[in-house]
Amino acid sequence: MASTAPPSIHHERPPLYRDVTVVKWVVQIIALLLTLGALWFLANQAGDNLKASNVPTDYDFLSVNPGIDLSSGIDTDPDTGGRALWVGMVNTLRMAIAGIFVATLIGVLVGLSRLSNNWLLKKLGTVFVETLRNVPLLVQILFYGAVFASLDRVSLDVGPVNGWFHVSNKGLSMPRVHIADGFYQWMIVIIIGLFAANFLRKRRIAQQDLSGEETYPILSAFGLIVVFGALGWFIHPIFGFVGNIFDALSSAVSAVPEGALQVLVAVLSVGTSVYWIRGFLNSRRTPAGLAKLTDDDYFRMRAFFEPMGVRQDRVPGQPDPPPYPPYVYSGSRTAVRIGMVRIFDERPDATTWFYSGGDERNKDKERGTIAPGVPAFLADLFPPIQPLDLPLSGWYPGARPNIHQAVLEEQRREVANARAGLEQVTSQPVDVSRLQKQVDDARVVFDESLKKAVASGQAGALVGKPSMYLDAATGRRIVQTTLPAITAVP
Repeated sequence: MASTAPPSIHHERPPLYRDVTVVKWVVQIIALLLTLGALWFLANQAGDNLKASNVPTDYDFLSVNPGIDLSSGIDTDPDTGGRALWVGMVNTLRMAIAGIFVATLIGVLVGLSRLSNNWLLKKLGTVFVETLRNVPLLVQILFYGAVFASLDRVSLDVGPVNGWFHVSNKGLSMPRVHIADGFYQWMIVIIIGLFAANFLRKRRIAQQDLSGEETYPILSAFGLIVVFGALGWFIHPIFGFVGNIFDALSSAVSAVPEGALQVLVAVLSVGTSVYWIRGFLNSRRTPAGLAKLTDDDYFRMRAFFEPMGVRQDRVPGQPDPPPYPPYVYSGSRTAVRIGMVRIFDERPDATTWFYSGGDERNKDKERGTIAPGVPAFLADLFPPIQPLDLPLSGWYPGARPNIHQAVLEEQRREVANARAGLEQVTSQPVDVSRLQKQVDDARVVFDESLKKAVASGQAGALVGKPSMYLDAATGRRIVQTTLPAITAVP
């Protein structure tokens, strides 16, 4: 009998010159060495040329008085080159922050103007955008420079608001905030307020998840920070001892040799970075690769909302939306554009099966089912999954007070409309005598017709006062009449 065992497969490692991983590393290392070599050559050439021209290339200028005056900044007469560089960096940051703030403000206002239904605002926004877009930036810089150059020199007498806002040939000037005594103690109160605000924000979010009502977590946290800021304005002196602690730390750091301190800071920085990056990459490494979802991760995430339910909650001011159409495989659904759409687990006890071929009907009986969970590389970022009991208003929107109020107001309006209609009908006079006269006239006509039919001696519908009706069950005509009239039937 022939053996049915599968043949053994032997994998042989390729030689190094054909190994894709080895070739990639070798090429990258060679490219890095060539780049470093080129930079080293260019740096040596530049150094030799500068030395031949008697141009110093050391950092002694940082501790030497540059002998220059700066037009604006925190120090217009720096005593060292390092101080001058620091003034330049502060000026750059000031310009960047001011530019970002002004550009954001103008961009939001112009964008809203272009989206506005107001004809004037829309046209002004369009003109502003099209003008700046079609005029080159260099031309705008030259234009603004010419405009500012024509203004007066900066002084306290040049407004438009003396002491607060000045427009001059140096630009726009306004007061800036300086750090004074007590600032760092006040910042300690603000930091405590940030922790308290974060705690309040989480509590508000949890309360909103439980009740389903809006709790304004961000606004509440911001309000608490403002309260701590105002409170810190008065109680910050109690943290005056912090200054002594920082002075002691500063003295201890100053006692360490500068070179050793630099090496220590560099080693700590590199070591901390390597440790954090290594831990971050390892925590997000899966069998499928770095930060990639495995097959199990995909089905584990599906288990959260499978089968997925969708409902449309009523919103005050809108009618009650109809039930959302149920999910049908390969079917389409049309949602009504009212209410608020909510997604939930339709049946928490339902199981999630592995399936193949992208078709959920092809269940993999061998692999079975899987419990809900987050992907493996994100497991440390989320708390453990636990069941949560929601109150009635959390899962049934009809139990919320605002919906109760909306329904009651709607019913009150219907009752008021019905009463108004009833009062309108009852308030109109009805002429009963006219209706009675019409009934009497009809009886007279009927009696006369009956007499004529009897006098004629012919069979007819009025002979014997018959009545005719149609039976809906049998569909037959049934004639009811009196016995003396039967002889009159032909």
